[in-house]
Amino acid sequence: MSPKHGSLSDSKIPKPIKYTSDEVPKNWDGKDWQTYKWAMLTVFEERNLEDIADGTLTAAMLQTASAEKKEEFRIKQVKIKRTVETSVPPEILQQISEKKTGSEMLTEMCDLFEGNRAKRLEPARVVAW
Repeated sequence: MSPKHGSLSDSKIPKPIKYTSDEVPKNWDGKDWQTYKWAMLTVFEERNLEDIADGTLTAAMLQTASAEKKEEFRIKQVKIKRTVETSVPPEILQQISEKKTGSEMLTEMCDLFEGNRAKRLEPARVVAW
């Protein structure tokens, strides 16, 4: 009897992300960060939120803007925050929920996933006593 090679049941292929009717990822399990990040950046681009989501436009840049522009910015931050909050699993939401804005939440997620990944790839260090 020969051993099974390459069976799909043994593979580590992540489940495909499903989307809501608004095209927001809805079943992300926290494992395939690059696909989730790509999907979310696409959602923000489609909704004309990418400059706020990626931090290119900040509240500090709007200090001399009209009250209308400041309110538009605030509403966009709320949309980003809601989109993120409804697309992440509870254990990730707990780690980012203290952030006040959507772009702060996204920055925290990048730190969590990209920072942790970089640390995991570092070679183990031997400590001499």
